[in-house]
Amino acid sequence: MSFTRIFNKLNEIRDYSNFVKINGLELYKTLFNYIDFYNEDQLKKIDLLSEKLEKILFNARKYSLALDIYNFEIDFFQENYTSEKLTAAYKKSMILSTVLESISTRESYEITEDFNDLIRHFEESNNKLQKRFQSLYNDLIFFPEKESEKIPEKIRDLLEENLGNLITENELHSSHFIYYLKNAFNNLEKLSEKYHYQSLTDELTGLNNRRHLYANYPSFIHLAKRQKVPICVMLIDVDDFKNINDNYGHQKGDEVLIRIAEVVKNFVRKSDITIRFGGDEFLLLMYDSSVRTAMIVAESIREEINSIKFKDDNGNTFNIIISIGITGRKPGKEFNDDTDLDAYLEDIIKQADIALYHAKYDQKNKVNIYNDGLLSIIN
Repeated sequence: MSFTRIFNKLNEIRDYSNFVKINGLELYKTLFNYIDFYNEDQLKKIDLLSEKLEKILFNARKYSLALDIYNFEIDFFQENYTSEKLTAAYKKSMILSTVLESISTRESYEITEDFNDLIRHFEESNNKLQKRFQSLYNDLIFFPEKESEKIPEKIRDLLEENLGNLITENELHSSHFIYYLKNAFNNLEKLSEKYHYQSLTDELTGLNNRRHLYANYPSFIHLAKRQKVPICVMLIDVDDFKNINDNYGHQKGDEVLIRIAEVVKNFVRKSDITIRFGGDEFLLLMYDSSVRTAMIVAESIREEINSIKFKDDNGNTFNIIISIGITGRKPGKEFNDDTDLDAYLEDIIKQADIALYHAKYDQKNKVNIYNDGLLSIIN
């Protein structure tokens, strides 16, 4: 093996499949064992080859492999110190990490691994620096103090240059570590935000889920109490939804739920809380809304959904109908500091559910408002 033979083999790579076929990463690492640092032609070839492999891996979206190459170059040029090459490797590695960050937020396992790799890499690099500082220190104390003025000028200049290089390398090393640490921390923050959003969002419809309701209703009710405004709860249920799944399939059932969610979102305000409450059940917690206003909104939603033409797999159309139950409360009059918030919300939802049950019990495809007389139907 020789530098020329390995270089020529790597230089023949035209695409990612060739890179994999000849085990390009390991071959590239092997090439560095044959570098003559006094051979400018070889160093230029290394630069051109690195750029070529970078383009191939970028085109194939194999960014992690490109990052492996850069990190290998960092390790190599740190051990076999070449200031210019080391600086270039650091810069490429940082830029690629930014590219990776813009592409996606990696999952928690990968980020944990990144952290571990980062710490390991820092510790290994730090050990190398310590050894080189120790080596330079040993060189300096090799000369007796009384003979220090007799140190040949060339040797003294070389030692000073090595010391300057080590200081520069230490600065690069520290800035590189800090950069990656910040990057990894930002990844964790974004991942946390992502999981927080997912934990409060229904995956199918994009609406908020029950967890979001229970996390936000206390502030919702407290605000209504302070502002002395009424609130309403609206429960929406798809009539005979089981028949839709049985007759048209669960995929079509999901399509129906997604479409209902879109309609509901078009009729609510930012101050309202919209929830996918169950399988085919949706809940609206409406702020500063009278029962009359809620009734108007509910009728609009019902009519809009009734007008939608769904198609089965054969192109035949079908309609769906919904029933809605509504109840209204006035937290400013009913609510005090001793009120059990969970029980208060549960009672409101129970009233809306009774009104919904009455709508279905009556004729379906109907909006119904809760009143105490409806309890006789349930009991």
